[in-house]
Amino acid sequence: MHYDDVTPILHVSNIQASLDFYQTRLGFTRVSSDAQLRDWGWARVVCGHCDFMLMETRADLHLPQGCDAETNTGWPVQLYFLLDDVETLYQRLRAQGCTVSALRQTKHGLMEFSMQDPDGHMLGFGRDLLDENDELKRE
Repeated sequence: MHYDDVTPILHVSNIQASLDFYQTRLGFTRVSSDAQLRDWGWARVVCGHCDFMLMETRADLHLPQGCDAETNTGWPVQLYFLLDDVETLYQRLRAQGCTVSALRQTKHGLMEFSMQDPDGHMLGFGRDLLDENDELKRE
């Protein structure tokens, strides 16, 4: 037996607000139908090789606040996106008025930052700084 893939489902308090955030701020596209959105309060979004689902719930999500995943570690799960140009996304989100953590180079060889979505789900974004020889690129 082997696993082929995993697709997270994020519970959200307002499916429309969440879709707006993921589509407008982060560039995801909804691939689920209008009927699924309307009838189930459910949507699947994709961007590049990343995809996940959003499911509207009436339950209190009890997610902690504070957008820095390095200093605030109380989230039950964090979505971490690897991309080729984390610096441009960071600057774009800041220009749009989003609250984001500092952009920093980690000891693990990543340039990264974090933020929360409208419901408080922790999102991390990083770019691998290791080259083919596993040596840190000099910035």
